[in-house]
Order: sequence, then C-alpha cells, then structure tokens
Amino acid sequence: MTHRLNKLAQAGLITRRSTEGDGRSLPVELTASGRQKAEAAFREDMAPEAKLLGGLSDEEQAQLTDLLRRLEASLVPDEL
Repeated sequence: MTHRLNKLAQAGLITRRSTEGDGRSLPVELTASGRQKAEAAFREDMAPEAKLLGGLSDEEQAQLTDLLRRLEASLVPDEL
C-alpha cells in the first residue's frame, strides 16, 4: 500500500500528512488533480449505465429508482 500511495503522491494526485500521535499512519487526501482524475474515472465507469438509462424519461427513471428501492428493501432483512 505504501508503494502505491508513494506513486500517487509523486504523480501529484494525493497529499499525505503526518499525525502527531501515531507515526504508523498518514492521512491521505486527494489533490485537485487527483479529484479531477477520480471524477473522470467514475464518469467513464458509469457511462454504460447512463446510456442504458438514457432511453427512459425522467419520470420513468424516478419510477425505476422507486421500484429498485422497494426490491432492495424486500431482499434485505430488517435490522432490529
């Protein structure tokens, strides 16, 4: 993990800060460039789904969302 994080930091995609209490961990934060790359990758990953939903009207997409939420609720047992 350290090697990967070092490569991301060298590429300017993340910043790492040391913490006072624990030298074993370093918080990681995306830089503006890292955030742009992550968002672009997410959009690319979601493109097939967007294409599928593009054939539905906004109202139909809302109905589908509601139906999928109901389906999920019926499959996941209630937690007490």
